[in-house]
Amino acid sequence: MIDEPPPLPSPHAEPPPLPERKKRRWPYAILLLVPIAALIALYLGPLRVEVDFTDDAGHVPGSFEVTLHSGRSQKKVMTEDGRLTLIRGLWREVEVTDLSYIRSSHPVHGGSMQLVIQRNTLLKLKHAATGQPSVPQRGDPDPREDRER
Repeated sequence: MIDEPPPLPSPHAEPPPLPERKKRRWPYAILLLVPIAALIALYLGPLRVEVDFTDDAGHVPGSFEVTLHSGRSQKKVMTEDGRLTLIRGLWREVEVTDLSYIRSSHPVHGGSMQLVIQRNTLLKLKHAATGQPSVPQRGDPDPREDRER
């Protein structure tokens, strides 16, 4: 016996069903991930400004208060160990407003800034002349207890 070829489909017969294709969702995910990656790159790159503070004696100050200015808006923030990270396009000026230091304003520029701030020695002298403690020392009595009595 000779094997016969399979019969040809008739022109009026239905075509065989096509295999179902899986829908790819990754092109839509890329459209979402690209802007997020661009914003992260801008923050970590050209828009991020590191501000490092030192006082006039060359020491890194602890936490103190600064005010960030941008047009009409302003925001008071605390530095952490003399360091501040901010976004250049959002803030235009850093102003030292802590009473322990002389008030000064500095424009925001570049990727990192080294700012020297002046200690407010006049305030310490004024407190010393009036008997007020300027900086509590270890072993000093707590001035809050004196006011309560």
